[in-house]
Amino acid sequence: MKRTKFVICFFITLWAIAVPVFIFAQAPSLTASVSKNPVGNGEQFQLTFTVNANGNNFQPPALTDFNVLGGPNQSTSMQFINGNMSQTISLTYYLQAKSEGSFTIGAATIVCNGKKIASEPVVLKVVKAAAAPQGGGGQQGQGADEYKQVTSDNLFIKASVDKTTVYQGESMVVTYKIYTRVNIVNYAIPKMPTFSGFWTQDIPIPGQIQLHSETVNGVTYSVGELKKVLLFPQQSGTLTLDPMEVECIARVPVKRNRQSNNPFDIFNDPFFNDPFFGSGARDIKAAIKSLPIKVTVKPLPDGAPESFDGAVGHFTFEASMDKKETKTNEPVSLKIKITGKGNLKLINAPALHIPADIETYDPKINQNVSATVAGTSGTKSFEYLLIPRHQGTYEIEPLAFSYFDLDKKQYISFSSAKFELKVDKGADESAAMTSGASKADIQLLGSDIRFIKSGPLRLNTTGNIFYASPQFYIALVMPFILFIGAFIFRQKNRELRGNIGLMKSRKANKMARKRLAVAGKLLDAKNKEKFYDELFRACWGYVGDKLGISPADLSKESAAVALKEKNVSDESVAALITTLDFCEFARFAPQAENSGLEKIYRDAIDTITKIENEIR
Repeated sequence: MKRTKFVICFFITLWAIAVPVFIFAQAPSLTASVSKNPVGNGEQFQLTFTVNANGNNFQPPALTDFNVLGGPNQSTSMQFINGNMSQTISLTYYLQAKSEGSFTIGAATIVCNGKKIASEPVVLKVVKAAAAPQGGGGQQGQGADEYKQVTSDNLFIKASVDKTTVYQGESMVVTYKIYTRVNIVNYAIPKMPTFSGFWTQDIPIPGQIQLHSETVNGVTYSVGELKKVLLFPQQSGTLTLDPMEVECIARVPVKRNRQSNNPFDIFNDPFFNDPFFGSGARDIKAAIKSLPIKVTVKPLPDGAPESFDGAVGHFTFEASMDKKETKTNEPVSLKIKITGKGNLKLINAPALHIPADIETYDPKINQNVSATVAGTSGTKSFEYLLIPRHQGTYEIEPLAFSYFDLDKKQYISFSSAKFELKVDKGADESAAMTSGASKADIQLLGSDIRFIKSGPLRLNTTGNIFYASPQFYIALVMPFILFIGAFIFRQKNRELRGNIGLMKSRKANKMARKRLAVAGKLLDAKNKEKFYDELFRACWGYVGDKLGISPADLSKESAAVALKEKNVSDESVAALITTLDFCEFARFAPQAENSGLEKIYRDAIDTITKIENEIR
């Protein structure tokens, strides 16, 4: 204890004297050294970079030829010579040789006083472990650090599932936990499992790992959950859950092993082996991964109803229409609601059979689903927008939905009632119907009979005689020509009125521009939702009318094929599909787009104009 107190007092006095003294500045330099050369294959060694001045932006060389066990650990030392103080900073890496041969450790760089300096490369020879030099006899091991190694006994990751046998489409939970008996200061997940053959849904866990104690084979570990995933197998058979890989930085305690008999070696004193006076721990990089897990997936039983589309769990089904009577061109909402527990997010809308005179669009999908260890539960709804174009009474076939009940191990089916929709004539029906061309008015032209003039008749010749002149013959033939033209026009008009598709095609551009004008007014009024709806109807209605495709058969794929057959360029087709996708997304997810309304409006007008000019 006396020697310890003397050493402390000595350092305090030395520091008090040295602080006000002028600090001698020497040219900055960066050096590199290794603790051993050569080293044995698999043997650990230290790589140290030392700089004799303050610096920043240190860039180490590539160390891919070695296993990096820890570091860099920084240490600082000072020396006083003739009243001047010099300082050096060391950065130490703990490496392990992984193959034999001669390796060159490249230069490291650092910036000191605004100047970039570099170290000299180090050539290291790695030999067989048995041939590694043993050092200087009895001094072997002096100054070496001993620390606790990170092994699979004190750090590992474990994957577990709540079920090992499930039906196709049935949910299961996989949990990844880390077990440790060392201090983990940081971790990263460089590779997530692929879950091939499964549809996945993450289960929320706390952002900060909550550790708890757990005993495995009589050994107590600190355990924390890294990830929890809900899995839905999409195929039957034996499926494998790939391992999860985790890279950890473990901080392990360091024990100094000094056996020097030098009385001036003050660091041999146990007092200075306390972590307060030096690095009492070392950071070591460890890569761990879980074991793969095999899961048996049973196929669903035979005899599935026609309306079954893969729903597994327990559900209820509702279908409703917001009105039974409407007018032409007024929208009607048909809503389908599925509630329950199971693979809700994978459920598709039931098949919908709509009469050809009713225009419909892709459904708006709303879902309120939560994921827990018990599975996914909540509600998923599909809302169709129906627009009748002609008056009359229409029937919509019942909607059917089926699912496989896991408790009863059988298929359960639902069916809605038949929907009947009465459509009266609307105020703007003529704008939607392309038939019914107006008739020409017939005017009767009459002339008065002049009075009989009494007295002598005086005739005066004025100009050329009209009789037998070219104008006379033209006037004579013109009524017959006009009659024939009127007859042909009437016949063509009858044929045209009988060909609804051709009439729609001819008036498609006019109808599109009328809807675009309405969309422009909605744009000026900042009514974004109705703007996208009207813009979508303008583009979609133009394509259907121009190509003569019925609403039931109209899709993006069929429209693209038909446009290309009409020699429309790929660029124009792509622009139209992009505009339709953008409008459709914005209509049902309006929060996703808050700007650019003017641009999409101009793009829609330009796209329709280009197609109208290119189509033949």
